[in-house]
Order: sequence, then structure tokens, then C-alpha cells
Amino acid sequence: PFKKDEIFSLMESWKDKLTILGAMTDDGKIHALRGAIIENNIAVDIFAAANNFARKNYLSYRVCWELVCTCKRKGAEYFDFNGVDRQNMGVYNFKKGTGAKLVKTLGEFEYSDSKLLRKLVNFVIGRSK
Repeated sequence: PFKKDEIFSLMESWKDKLTILGAMTDDGKIHALRGAIIENNIAVDIFAAANNFARKNYLSYRVCWELVCTCKRKGAEYFDFNGVDRQNMGVYNFKKGTGAKLVKTLGEFEYSDSKLLRKLVNFVIGRSK
């Protein structure tokens, strides 16, 4: 869902608060990525991507675990998987399998003059429903 320029804007906007980890084979090919934004003492899972090789070899689990550990080392006390989507059972089962606790919230409010930030917020909101 993110375009290349939106990814670069996200990286520029969050700079030191954005943590991205990945899994790469010896040939230099990246098979899985996962990123979180750390704000105060909360790390929010912002994106993840994995190819078939990563899924077959459970690389997504390793990258996720390393991201949680890295965020903790950077001061995060909580890791927010940013909601679940029961329509996408693969992602739902992945997050459920981490042992995370489902927390229901009342809803969201968003306002921004930035078109990119509005898209990002709406993307995050859409993923959390």
C-alpha cells in the first residue's frame, strides 16, 4: 500500500524513532522486513513484508522477535502490533501466535495538514480494524 516516495517520507519524518529489521540470505537477497515506530515507551508495528521463502522458513517470526527485542533495548516497554484483521487469517494467526493480548479501543481521531500523514494514519487505522 505504500508508494516508494511515501516510504522515503515516512523514513525522513520519523528518523531516529523508526526501527526497521530484515532477514537476508547469504546471496544478499532480502526476504522479510518489519518496522516499528518508537514513541515514548511504546513501539508500534507499522509495516511488515515477507516473500514465500520467508514464510516457508519462518523468517517473519525471527524478524518479529528481533524487532520486539530491539525496541525493548531502545526503551519501549510495550509493543503494539497495531490491531488484527480477522479477514486476513494469516496475519491474524501470526499476531495471535505471538501471545499478544487483544486490546479493544473506542476508536480514533485524526487530523493533519499533511496528505502523506493523513494517508499513513488512515492506513494504520484501516489495518487495526
